[in-house]
Amino acid sequence: MKWITIGLLSILLMTNCGKQDEEVMEINEDRLVRVLVDLHIIEASLTTVNSSHRDSIRQVALEKCAELHRITVEDLEKELLYVDQKPAYHQVLYKRVLDTLESYMSRADTLSLVKKPVQSKPKPKQPDIRNK
Repeated sequence: MKWITIGLLSILLMTNCGKQDEEVMEINEDRLVRVLVDLHIIEASLTTVNSSHRDSIRQVALEKCAELHRITVEDLEKELLYVDQKPAYHQVLYKRVLDTLESYMSRADTLSLVKKPVQSKPKPKQPDIRNK
């Protein structure tokens, strides 16, 4: 009887652990990819900021990013911890993030080619009539 009870408790604990992992994901994957893309863009833009202000600007940017995506910073941090604990999922997720960033960069390159300012021809010098 004792072994049956231990066996049943073990099965119960294993099934609860599996459900716990599923419940941790509060932000769906597509939304998380968009948030991570924005965070990478923020981090890239912070490389040009004075290091003495970088941390405070990073914190404000993180809060604004969370607000933009209608999530809390705490939920985002929880999701990032979840992703870090799942190496296979981390790899798949970050491949999507990098693909999205590359897509943005190729679009930006295309736009810069299309909107490249047309160089005007230099105006010919007008003869100086004051000296004559």
